[in-house]
Amino acid sequence: MGKSDPVAFAKALVDCGFNPGEAPGGNPDFVKATSDSILSARRRLK
Repeated sequence: MGKSDPVAFAKALVDCGFNPGEAPGGNPDFVKATSDSILSARRRLK
């Protein structure tokens, strides 16, 4: 809650254990991939 920056939002998800970036199923590039997706969606919605 309260995160308006995509990178801060993705880091907060990692901090609460959403994606630890460890196998199996973790994405070590989660923060970048998630923030890039959010920014891309934001650009398309404008």
